[in-house]
Amino acid sequence: ILMPPTKGKPNRRGIARREQIIEAAIELFATDGYRGTGLLGLAQRVGMSHSGILRLFGTKENLLRAVMEHRDRELGEVNRDMLDGDIFAILNPRQAFEPPIYTRLNAVLYAESLNPDAPLHTYFLETSRTARDFMAQRIEAAQRSGEIRAAIDAQTQATEIVRFHLGLEVQWVLDPNG
Repeated sequence: ILMPPTKGKPNRRGIARREQIIEAAIELFATDGYRGTGLLGLAQRVGMSHSGILRLFGTKENLLRAVMEHRDRELGEVNRDMLDGDIFAILNPRQAFEPPIYTRLNAVLYAESLNPDAPLHTYFLETSRTARDFMAQRIEAAQRSGEIRAAIDAQTQATEIVRFHLGLEVQWVLDPNG
């Protein structure tokens, strides 16, 4: 993230304030989307000025990127644990929607990113490709070990799994109890 220049090292209070803003932005972006969330409303929520947020992040888009970096860091641990398991653990719905705020954030921001001009369009394209490639590698490994039939096209199956998973996320956001 391109951050505005700061004087010296960030202090603990500044770091805590940034985290507070990011946490509030996660909730707002997950509910109202990136486009539907205003910096003024976010600033009021965290008890500071609009210009204070801009001093810390530079732009709303930088804040969005900070939110996604935070999400990726938080989910990195969850995903590493899950991905160390067998291929079928990846499709466990209990793990797929934990924690729920990130599932909702992902679904809402993904939908907003369908337009090629959207700030996260490239991010979601790249993460989808990475997920498909990873899944194809896992399928190929499972084929070599005899867990999955060799006749299955790994790339096609990986694409179907990733798309299915995204559909599950959207359905869960629409109806978490269904």
